[in-house]
This record gives sequence, structure tokens and C-alpha cells, in this order.
Amino acid sequence: MSEKDDRLIVLAGGDAVYVFRPDQDETAQAQQAVLDVAYPADETARFRVAPDRWPAAEAALLAESPDLTIVDVRGAGSE
Repeated sequence: MSEKDDRLIVLAGGDAVYVFRPDQDETAQAQQAVLDVAYPADETARFRVAPDRWPAAEAALLAESPDLTIVDVRGAGSE
């Protein structure tokens, strides 16, 4: 039996980063498939981050790439 992973799911592809709740794995997988088709030359990055660490991660991403678009879909309905 595996432990529940409460970390956020984060996808990065093209010029955007998408943030999902832990219970939105199916939605994240679908978005990753879209990114893989939209940016075939780039590999979509997928990682997990603790919710309390996300603000620092977001700040670091925007400091490195100010034109990056952050799409926070955590407010969408649960699966």
C-alpha cells in the first residue's frame, strides 16, 4: 500500500508552468499530453512540491524567467 502524496503537481512546458492539487493527477496527465504535442522538441518537466514550498518555488521560477506564465488550476473541481 502506497502512502498518499500531498505535494502539488507541477508541469512546465513551453513558456508556462501549471500547478495542480494532488487529487488532480488525471487532469495533470491530460495537460502533460497536450504539452507534449504542443512542444514536441521540448520535454515537459513534471515534479512535485510541498504546498508550503510553492510560493518560494514560484518566486524562483519568475526571478529566472520573468515572462513565464504560471497557470494555477488548483481552484478547478476535484476529479
